[in-house]
Amino acid sequence: MASKSRYGADTIVTPDAVRAPYERDPDRPRAFVCTCLTCREKQRVLFEAGRTRPWEHDSANASHVVEYRRIDR
Repeated sequence: MASKSRYGADTIVTPDAVRAPYERDPDRPRAFVCTCLTCREKQRVLFEAGRTRPWEHDSANASHVVEYRRIDR
């Protein structure tokens, strides 16, 4: 699926680009530093293999902006 960017060039949107970070690579354990940019809460979270749901703070506070930074690579 291609879309036009603001510069007029075609950009390719891959499936990984539209999935949330915690939904990528679900068949292996992943470690993230989750940071709420709204209230500055931060937590290191281990996502076990098969887990594809967001950090609990993200689920409980839908209006907050949360950044997921993968740290296990």
